[in-house]
Amino acid sequence: TSSDARRSRAYPTLLLVQTTLSVVLMAGAGMFGRSLRNLMAQDFGMRLSDVVLVGFEQGPGMVAGQDEIFRSALERVRAIPGVEAATVVKATPFAGHHVPPIGIPGMAESPSVNGQLPFLIAATPEFLDILGIDILQGRRFTRDDERGAPVVIVNHAMARTVWPGESALGKCIRICFDPSFDPMTAAGPPGPPTTVPCREVVGVSRDVRQRSIVPGGAEDRLMQYFVPFSQVPGPPAGVGEGPGVQGLLVRTSREATSLIAPIRRAVVDDRTDLPFVEVRPYSALLERQMRPWRMGTALLSLFGALALGVAGIGLYAVFAHAIAERRREIAIRIAVGAQPGRVLALVLREAGRLAVAGVLSGCALAVIAGRWLESMLVGTAPSDPLVLGAAAIVMLCVAGVATFLPARAASRADPTALLRAE
Repeated sequence: TSSDARRSRAYPTLLLVQTTLSVVLMAGAGMFGRSLRNLMAQDFGMRLSDVVLVGFEQGPGMVAGQDEIFRSALERVRAIPGVEAATVVKATPFAGHHVPPIGIPGMAESPSVNGQLPFLIAATPEFLDILGIDILQGRRFTRDDERGAPVVIVNHAMARTVWPGESALGKCIRICFDPSFDPMTAAGPPGPPTTVPCREVVGVSRDVRQRSIVPGGAEDRLMQYFVPFSQVPGPPAGVGEGPGVQGLLVRTSREATSLIAPIRRAVVDDRTDLPFVEVRPYSALLERQMRPWRMGTALLSLFGALALGVAGIGLYAVFAHAIAERRREIAIRIAVGAQPGRVLALVLREAGRLAVAGVLSGCALAVIAGRWLESMLVGTAPSDPLVLGAAAIVMLCVAGVATFLPARAASRADPTALLRAE
């Protein structure tokens, strides 16, 4: 009937749409998955594994006596089996930052990247070792620097930006507010300090990612510098105290998560008046930024699997129905001597044309749709042949299995029984 004919024409169109959608979703999941893998595998310039960050749960202001709490807990934490090193910290990459005014002799303005001044990181002699931050030139901090002359270590980006073509070692940096600066009467933000003592550059470190896990752009050119913990400059006069100890940084010799409970007990030390002590792997600081890629990969994989299943079931049902409709033709072909393999090839050829058309249209649509997500892709592209090829192969395999089963049953059928059924 005419309605049967319309349904017969509609089935291939519906299957084409399902196949195309499956390829698009699988390709999207592949793009997000490769981006997530590339984000996790990149070099952040520091060690993230087996490092633990300890601090109080975020709340308004600092806890009374916070400096002394963490300093007194330091030796107890160092005594825990499995702890290789520990130190007090203020700000760390991905966990706060301090950006005081900075001046360079001979420069009228403070050095910056897209308006961003260099980040100051307070560092004990153990800090760089715990995070595995390499020194490219010069030396690390020592215990003598805690009470010695003002010194500073700059990162490679700052060395090549401020002193291009020169060695940064021995150069002068002025950090903090000039004594004459009064925030209550100043007409604007402070300018580069000119009267505070010089700090000598004693080392150049490799660049460390400061804020964003996404590589490229200004993030790779951000300037950082380290000063000894006891030499961190304070705020302007009359403003109050500067930032104190924010927590502990711990390197472990075994899986960091296995030491979370012992470290927390060592910090709390049976006190009941402290806020909750957060002890988390340092890599957890990156998880919030990685969430969009994790969610994108999971959701697209889920919907892609559902679409793939629907397409596979649809292909099986439609070709099983089509074969049932053509059982007389198949019986006659077999009866006059057609080999079962030829009957099988006939059915698979028709299914193959439909599957290939769906795969091609799906790949084309994935490339077009992927351009809307290009800003989220890291180390891959909408036209990534590996991703598109994998999605195409999976779709063709599912289509092949879904149509092979009814085709094989038809090729093995008894022509006498088929004709008798007609």
